[in-house]
Amino acid sequence: VGIPSGIEHHAVDRAVGLLDGVDQLALDVGLEKGEFHIGEGRAKLREILPEGPRPVNSRVAPSLQVEVRAVDNQYLHIRKPRSSAPGGVHVPDKDTHISRIFRYLCVKTHPMTEFGFIEHIRTSFATLPDNGFEGIGDDCAVLPAGTDAEGREEVLLFTADLLTEGVHFLRRATPARELGRKALAVNLSDIAAMGGRPVATLLSIALPRDAAGTWAEEFMAGYRELSERYATALVGGDTTRSESGITINVTAIGRAPAAHVKRRSAARPGDVVFAAGELGASGAGLRDILAGRLDTPLAAAHRNPEPQVAEGLWLGAREEVHAMMDLSDGLASDLGHILERSAAGAEIDLERIPIAAGSDLRTAGGGEDYKLLFTAAADAAEELAAAFRARFGRPVYPIGRITAGRELVWMRDGRPEPLDWHGFTHY
Repeated sequence: VGIPSGIEHHAVDRAVGLLDGVDQLALDVGLEKGEFHIGEGRAKLREILPEGPRPVNSRVAPSLQVEVRAVDNQYLHIRKPRSSAPGGVHVPDKDTHISRIFRYLCVKTHPMTEFGFIEHIRTSFATLPDNGFEGIGDDCAVLPAGTDAEGREEVLLFTADLLTEGVHFLRRATPARELGRKALAVNLSDIAAMGGRPVATLLSIALPRDAAGTWAEEFMAGYRELSERYATALVGGDTTRSESGITINVTAIGRAPAAHVKRRSAARPGDVVFAAGELGASGAGLRDILAGRLDTPLAAAHRNPEPQVAEGLWLGAREEVHAMMDLSDGLASDLGHILERSAAGAEIDLERIPIAAGSDLRTAGGGEDYKLLFTAAADAAEELAAAFRARFGRPVYPIGRITAGRELVWMRDGRPEPLDWHGFTHY
């Protein structure tokens, strides 16, 4: 089935409706699970569809979501079913036009998701000049920046993040000074996840009238405190009035030796998956805040994330570390990004996930902990863990392994355990 601009991958195990009258879908996705498990190879596919892929119908694609389980070599594997009962893919004749085949494919349609929108943006702009940037797909965009004093190639790292009142924070539950620190911290975490050192930020903020005085001054005091801690300059931005709550946008800029940059696409089968800290305190803290318990240690942890900048720099310099990102949207979602970019799978041992005091397994998978998630070569994993403890005085936690498959499998006592974990999405 075609995955054109704006269409996001999701799991589905049964037919839920006919996608009728839609044609010109690009042939570029393999289906591997559930009712859509079909098994011919690429050569057979070419016999069935000699014309190959067709252009996407841009009038149709943005409004649909095609739900599939996995991507395999970027081709749909098709077989001729014994009947054309709903739920199968019906191929009447070998010379059938590609647009006719997909009239018989059962899929689910629903509004575009957050990550579907991101993919729509990525593909829409893919044909424009990149001007030397590595763009959408990692925690930061990457731009070559010449050589340092020692002759090493360097890069600049760019990231941006939004915080919106009522979505990311409640003003009544979040002191302005703490929010100022958090607005910067979540961006510095992205720089750390790429193995970089933050050097500058730009801050844009929209404020309602009742936040334009003392509240704004306190916010900037918190922002400055963290900027000073990490020697990060504030070099520009914008301010404006808001008629409906506070909105904060931060762009962070970092530097790193090119050889130290860690990308989501670098995980390899056999790698050990590590979490660089305990998980779940933020999720449990959010639970406290929503219940009106604003002064608990867990609520404070949610409002005051600590970016692992030193840890990211150290891990970036280690050759045995392959892929890395920060845990912002949850273990399932963020690890899923690594697996998608690396064309790999993983097995995660639930009993090895480090759960913060006062938390539980579900909140440990809930996001906003801003710990680093990374993979490392198996033959160097123990030495790496020992060196990390010696350097930082606390452990990293091996929680699983990268596999050659394309699925994320949760394991308990050596057996697969189905979990409905998806992580946080805005829509």
